[in-house]
Amino acid sequence: MAFQTEHIQIDGSLNVDGSIFQFNQLFTPGGGSGGGGDVAWANGSVGSATQLITANGDGSISANSNLTWNGTQLYVAGDISTNNGKIYLNSPGGSAANFIMTGDGEQGIRMFNNAAAGGTVSSIKFADRVNNDWRWIMYTDEPGDGTEDWQLRNRTAGTILYCTSIGNVGIGIETASEISEVLTVRGKTNSEDGFETGNFEIVHNTTSDSLDFNYIG
Repeated sequence: MAFQTEHIQIDGSLNVDGSIFQFNQLFTPGGGSGGGGDVAWANGSVGSATQLITANGDGSISANSNLTWNGTQLYVAGDISTNNGKIYLNSPGGSAANFIMTGDGEQGIRMFNNAAAGGTVSSIKFADRVNNDWRWIMYTDEPGDGTEDWQLRNRTAGTILYCTSIGNVGIGIETASEISEVLTVRGKTNSEDGFETGNFEIVHNTTSDSLDFNYIG
């Protein structure tokens, strides 16, 4: 590909073992597959070190102070949109955090299911190499009526913990309709210290190996 500036013109091949730099000059590509037209710095500004260059759509280019790469870290000052794509983090693992979010105010992660109709589900999923999609935390509006529920689930046991939109909690419960009280438990419970509710407590009598119901006032 041939190119030229005000002081340099190359027609043919050029092998460079190093760098070529000409400060703030106009580059005019021509020939080969590069097409024609001029490319110049917008407003004569060449930016600063580590700033990435983008096209302005009018034949000019700009260096972006909000988008930099120092050879190790990519910095974006602003929003990132994947346009229905995915973001992958191939991290080294270990005890150190692979995802860090910091700031002066409240920090939040928002997952927004904007389906136009029907029930909605947003979830955080945890996987391993054997079962790649089987442990998750779900925030659901199953009937699509604004009654949001929160669930903690796993692969074999199903729902472990279910919190309804009105504050009731179910342990080992699959659906909100099964949770009729503030706390609903499916299956047996175990306590080394006993159980207390209202004016009564239930404790294990180790002498007689029985349950004692005591009035505590």
